[in-house]
Amino acid sequence: MESPHHLDRTSGQEGPLAPVSGNKAQRIAQHTQHLVDDLKTWVDLRIELAQMELEERVEAKANQIALGVIVGGIALLAVVFGLTALALGIGAWLGHAGWGFLVVTGLLVLLAVVIRAAQPELVQVGRSPEPPARPDPDGTSATP
Repeated sequence: MESPHHLDRTSGQEGPLAPVSGNKAQRIAQHTQHLVDDLKTWVDLRIELAQMELEERVEAKANQIALGVIVGGIALLAVVFGLTALALGIGAWLGHAGWGFLVVTGLLVLLAVVIRAAQPELVQVGRSPEPPARPDPDGTSATP
């Protein structure tokens, strides 16, 4: 039985390979060419794999965004209907629906002013979160 180092891949078919013919330099050249061909095939397959992985990640993000839009839309409708019901309830309590809508509008404006005054950082791009404080041996907390 011949070792795999003396096999020829010029047939282009799967299965057992034919023995390499020629002198030592020709065999080395053929083996080197097969090694280069194998390397090219491997690189092509790695590129194809990277493309497929990227497509999967893009598809997953697109599905995540679509789901967020649908859930957000339903939540928005729920908030609108809830605020309408609240306004109608307050209006019935105060004797006129218009007063209820005026109260709910005032509460929403007040909420917007408070949020604007607080100026919270809702999105943090490119920054890692602060590490939690570690307690010192004496019981106080110290940051690293």
